[in-house]
Amino acid sequence: MINYKNQYLKYKKKYLQIKNKKYIGGTNNNSSTPIHYKFTDPKFSKVLPDLNNTFLTYFVRDYSRHQADDVSDHSIWTALVLADWIQSKNKWISEIDSKYYDILIFSAFIHDIGNTGDGDYTSLISSYKPTHHNDGVDIILGKKKYITYNDDFDAALNSNPTNIFYNDKRKIEKPIQNAIHNISEYSTNIETMLKIAGFTIEELVICAMIVGMVDIFEELIIEPIEKYNQNNSNNQNNQNENNHISLFISYKNYFNELFHTIETHHKNDSEISSIDKNILIRMCLAVSAANVKGASIIQGKLDNLPEPITVYPTNDTNINSSNFKLFLNNIENRFSKYDDYYQYVNKIISQNNIKNNQKINKKTKSPKKPKINKNTFCSIQ
Repeated sequence: MINYKNQYLKYKKKYLQIKNKKYIGGTNNNSSTPIHYKFTDPKFSKVLPDLNNTFLTYFVRDYSRHQADDVSDHSIWTALVLADWIQSKNKWISEIDSKYYDILIFSAFIHDIGNTGDGDYTSLISSYKPTHHNDGVDIILGKKKYITYNDDFDAALNSNPTNIFYNDKRKIEKPIQNAIHNISEYSTNIETMLKIAGFTIEELVICAMIVGMVDIFEELIIEPIEKYNQNNSNNQNNQNENNHISLFISYKNYFNELFHTIETHHKNDSEISSIDKNILIRMCLAVSAANVKGASIIQGKLDNLPEPITVYPTNDTNINSSNFKLFLNNIENRFSKYDDYYQYVNKIISQNNIKNNQKINKKTKSPKKPKINKNTFCSIQ
């Protein structure tokens, strides 16, 4: 039987040791100076430290997925990518109104919140949680309870059930069995926390949508198009945009279904009706792109948070050789390929506008909602 708590404490001790060392080298954002993004509204700064301390507790050990020590580093890097794009007027954010910059950066920072806060030590050992998108949305909506570092981990790391400094009878002896107990009694409602800080309903909707949509561009658009192009490499017309309309419709439908879920949760608040869906789609897609570029070191600082310090392994003694080879791959090459798919952003927007225009025109009968085949994303074989 694996003792997950001991594994966790072992990782934590090693992690704290390397975090105290200064990182030298690595890739950066190619800017002449490191980025320092400061939020214009102090409400964002209020909630950052507690969330970041929690993110710091969840380690990345599969370097084939992220070149970072923990969820915190990658989250900050993703936010800094967008900050850099705002400064350089990058195409991914060119159509997004500046009034949304703060919430865009904040949403990028919390895009992986669903990987954290579950209070189960087993999740601290793995680098991937398949349900983290849905969990993240539920966390932002307050449907799923969330154990912050202050709630749980500090006590768990510095106490045992008989420690005189902690008399809350927190159950840490059998973390798998007792995670549900802990999260029930010692947790934070993130929606309430954000509302108390001053977040508007519109901002909560944007956060939840970005968290839920962050990987959907890759899953519903990029991956099936790449697969289609590989299977039709000899077809000169394989880049015809009409070949992929079904994919853009799939993305639009996924977006609208998630939006409806979030809208229903907020009981169709009047603030939601003022949200420009086209801008919201652009924000979701921008964070999707930043998530890929932010998988490697981006030098800089996010508001009042400590600057990320990631220490990469220097050989394959710390990680298995197959992961080490993947780790050494240049992440920038992956993003360069990803960046080419910006051409599909306006195609998705166009599909969304088609539906909106049909709603406005009362004389036009609304088309039936297309069915999405969950097994294959592209209808063209």
